[in-house]
Amino acid sequence: MLFLISGGRGQLGRALKKNLNKQAINPGREEMDICSLGDVEKIFKIYNPDILIHTAALTDVARCEKNPHLAYKINVEGTYNLARVCKRQDIPMVYISTDFVFGGTKTNPYSELDQPGPLNIYGKSKLKGEEVVKTMGGPFFIIRTSWLYGDGEKSFPVKIKKALQNGNKVYLPPWEKGSPTYVPHLASKLIEVIRTGKFGLYHLASRGVASRFEWGQRIGPVQKSPRSYSFDGVQRPRYTPLISYRLQNIGVSSLPTWEEGFEEFCLD
Repeated sequence: MLFLISGGRGQLGRALKKNLNKQAINPGREEMDICSLGDVEKIFKIYNPDILIHTAALTDVARCEKNPHLAYKINVEGTYNLARVCKRQDIPMVYISTDFVFGGTKTNPYSELDQPGPLNIYGKSKLKGEEVVKTMGGPFFIIRTSWLYGDGEKSFPVKIKKALQNGNKVYLPPWEKGSPTYVPHLASKLIEVIRTGKFGLYHLASRGVASRFEWGQRIGPVQKSPRSYSFDGVQRPRYTPLISYRLQNIGVSSLPTWEEGFEEFCLD
């Protein structure tokens, strides 16, 4: 089986490529711009993949809010281009989505049975991408995950550590809670789910709950943000940890805890 990974040079794309090795093709944006149907068709024709893992997205929440047209162009129109070609060639599509499709009003983790209600442009565009994948009619996996991090420069722990090393004070909100998910853990579990062939919607995130502040404390001497503090003015959901009720139905175990993931990240 040959996997084609959109956004293949991002942190999840790189982890998937490392895991799959020669079974995966991971073109960068310069080779396959998902907003160009011609680019997508060309790559599919060259490699003739058996399955697509769609990781490419505009994930910068503040940038999405400032430029909604770009967010929808990448996260919705780009997804449509890929889904269209997958449907035409009867190729399964794996769409990576986000905890930000939820509004954060719950006090216990969100499962696959909960109804989405995004607060910001990023969440709304990713939810619209989910709808595109569902309505195109081809076989699909929709995988929602939470607070991804790895060794990339944009990774939360890397950014916090760099800011502290530069002598900056770092303020993090104790009220914003999620499931910090180590990318290599997600990549290996995602492949395991795909290989079951049991299509549908799944939540894949590290077990447990952490606030931004609690997570930051494991990185260095961070401080609690004042309640009124917003570093970029974007409305974010307060509580979006994820839990899966569907993994056990296909014989797949949950991811490790977020603490285990972070310990492994610190050792790598």
